Amino acid sequence: MMASASILSLFCAGDPEPAPWLARVDALFDRHDCEALYLDVGTNVGVQLHKLFEPAKFGGSPVLRVFDELFGVDRFCRTCAIGIEPNPRHTQRLDTLESALGAAGAGVIVLRGAAGTSESHVTLSLPKLGNKEGVDLDARVGAFTARNNGRATPRELRVTVPQFDLGAIIRHVHGRLPAPRRLLMKLDVEGQEYRILPDLMLSQSFCLLNKVFLEWHPDVYSVKQLSARPRTRVLVGAKRRGIEAAHALSQAITAATAAAAGKPDCAVELSALDDETYLTGRVPWPRSPVCAKHSTMGVPGTRVVGKTVPPITETPVSGYCSETLLECTSLDRCTHCSTGYSGHWKAHKHNITSLEDCARACAGCRNCAFVSFLPSERSCEWHSECQAPLHPLAGALSRAVASGSRDRQGADPMMQVSPEGLSATRLGLTTSDKVAPVWKTRLAGLREARGQESRPS
Repeated sequence: MMASASILSLFCAGDPEPAPWLARVDALFDRHDCEALYLDVGTNVGVQLHKLFEPAKFGGSPVLRVFDELFGVDRFCRTCAIGIEPNPRHTQRLDTLESALGAAGAGVIVLRGAAGTSESHVTLSLPKLGNKEGVDLDARVGAFTARNNGRATPRELRVTVPQFDLGAIIRHVHGRLPAPRRLLMKLDVEGQEYRILPDLMLSQSFCLLNKVFLEWHPDVYSVKQLSARPRTRVLVGAKRRGIEAAHALSQAITAATAAAAGKPDCAVELSALDDETYLTGRVPWPRSPVCAKHSTMGVPGTRVVGKTVPPITETPVSGYCSETLLECTSLDRCTHCSTGYSGHWKAHKHNITSLEDCARACAGCRNCAFVSFLPSERSCEWHSECQAPLHPLAGALSRAVASGSRDRQGADPMMQVSPEGLSATRLGLTTSDKVAPVWKTRLAGLREARGQESRPS
């Protein structure tokens, strides 16, 4: 009965067209005979998807133990993965990820849109450029309606993206999985969990999951955050009661979710695991099959990485490659140049005034193969990957840099390591460059956790 109900729910009322994701999901199951599935909601640049299929390259990642326990260490031909990501600035890297892992035989797709409670379109709030937020951009659905009276601020960009009914996706994939229907989900949706989770519980989709990595964002509905929004600074009467009610409702949803899980009729397990290791690290794409049965590597007429697009050459072109996260504070000593796939220098600090100056700065950066000069942002950015079409920005120029492309697919520096060998560099982080202090806490916790794993019981 559940399978029939899930099929009916895939169609919008009065609209004969199926949900936009249905054909891609069914094609995934038809090709790969999926026996288990990982649903990565808010996949960002897809690092968790890559970890699922090439765990040896991500030594020390806490999520690997969960993957092994639920899917098995020999999971690669039996387990499929679906990512959901609304941020259009990650499209290029997610295209490459799908192509590279797919050619290696992995059953993985990424749906480009926002998770929600219906099939529709929503407004996404992005930083104007994403400077210093890079791969972890604060892309929030509906943020414009919550501040500045629905208008974009000078630092924000409004983008319309598809919205997918997450409950319908869960019900459909659950119906297609064979017993015992192993289904793991990560939910990191920047505050939208307070809208999505009640719908998942009411539709009973929540209880079809085996385990959920759930990242709460309580700041979105905190009294302090709500009070700081325009037209709510004078908290009197109805305004104060409304803010307090919204905060109380978010707390009630958190409590109700915890109360619903782990019961005989709803055995889903909740986890607060937030594995963000290797988020900015450059880990090579597969060079050999992860599942020989479905791999197309070596097959004439197929490509391992990327789509057929015009290459970025040393001839300058308008636009910039993609977002960057880490700032290199020195032209000749940037640790991230050896471990990451992108970064930036502040142009005014290093007397960089043109694209050619930016290209010269790239010469000492091992992983730099492309540069983008953004005069309006006073930024010189380097990248190990760059494909057309570029992101538009007035005055921005990009080009390839031949001297920085050496050994881009060289030996992988991030293989499985001992607890003593864990370092910021091996985790794709950096200690000499400017990074958020939270990384130091996460790194210390990871070292401790790995040390405990290694001790005899």
